[in-house]
Amino acid sequence: MNAIPPLQRWWRGRDRREHWLIGTMCLMLAAFAYAYGVLAPLHALGRDARARYDRAAADVLRVREQAETLRRMPDAASRQPVDLARVLDTLSDAGLDDRTTHRLDGDAIELELTDVEAAAVFAWLDRLEQGHATAPTMLHVERRATGVAARLRLPAGRPPPASQVGTP
Repeated sequence: MNAIPPLQRWWRGRDRREHWLIGTMCLMLAAFAYAYGVLAPLHALGRDARARYDRAAADVLRVREQAETLRRMPDAASRQPVDLARVLDTLSDAGLDDRTTHRLDGDAIELELTDVEAAAVFAWLDRLEQGHATAPTMLHVERRATGVAARLRLPAGRPPPASQVGTP
């Protein structure tokens, strides 16, 4: 059975003003479906994209500020030369001397720590920076099953002469 002929008869039986009313109602229903079925999801996607963009832009600005801060840090002041005896003393104080090999390479001290706790290594580096105003010029830390292995290079200096020991 075809539903079109009865619909046509029904439509022809309506007054012209009813045609306008039904047409307007269908148009409003179509606009409602378009607004809530198409535009609302697009607006939600746009808000999500804007939020992601804002977070990414904030991250970029934060990283740029951190990079600028690092660039402005006095490089020479954070890497003061230190003599091997002081390095070995600080390693001994930190309990890391038994797992360390070292060698002097010109104006640098190269250390290799194996199977140590990461927290102990970073605590030692912090004490080295606080107590002796030095920091590694190169640091490589690798996680292993038994702990971490760290290779680092410190600027080597000469020990102070005996006449200057204890004087500021």
